[in-house]
Amino acid sequence: MKILLLVTGGRGGSDFFQGLLDSHSKILQFPGLLYHENLFKILSLQNPYEITKEFINTFPNFFNSKIGTKNRERHNKLGPKKNKFYKVSKKKFIKNFIQLSKDKEKITKYDVLKDLHIAYELTKKNRKTEKNIIFIHTHIVDFTRRFIEFLGIKNITIIHTMRNPLSAINSPVKNWLKFENGKKFYPKSLYFQLDLAFKGINDLANLKRKLFIIQLEKLHREHRKVMNDFCKIFGIKYEK
Repeated sequence: MKILLLVTGGRGGSDFFQGLLDSHSKILQFPGLLYHENLFKILSLQNPYEITKEFINTFPNFFNSKIGTKNRERHNKLGPKKNKFYKVSKKKFIKNFIQLSKDKEKITKYDVLKDLHIAYELTKKNRKTEKNIIFIHTHIVDFTRRFIEFLGIKNITIIHTMRNPLSAINSPVKNWLKFENGKKFYPKSLYFQLDLAFKGINDLANLKRKLFIIQLEKLHREHRKVMNDFCKIFGIKYEK
């Protein structure tokens, strides 16, 4: 399976783009960011039960979208009335993952990553279907770099969502200055946004993986063309 990593470029619509791919019949993905330092530990474990317990503790919002430290993706406010949420059985997820791992003498990091995705899909839909893509929202450039180095496989492609550089800088700065009267916005925060807007593409290109750019403005104005292009490039059928 191909691995696609999604990286944002300063409020570049990465959550929006990931949402458009939700439930595609050929794509495996978790419902949100797979961006956490503990992920490296999880992928290094060998005991299937320990792997699943650690994963559930690290990403509890994948199993109950009402909980989470910030609910930044607002998966606790779904539906027309913004009062819907979802739950995924932890017990079935553990059982499915252990079943997938049972005949493997040694579990590689890639095995863990793939089987976590498959176990989650099985738990949601109760059936296994053929998939072409594992789609992972690694979000930040530096985390993406370390994730690629840690996983140590070649079959990885990067998708970078970005927007007009002025908007990419203005939007996060404006929002951070509003949050708690700007108490959490420091000079390093401004530098991070400037660095991302001006050097993000170059930093990702230096990772020596195939890189595609999705412009947020085009995703809004020409969404059908962008999504059709995405499907053609990665050999999957466009689905409504």
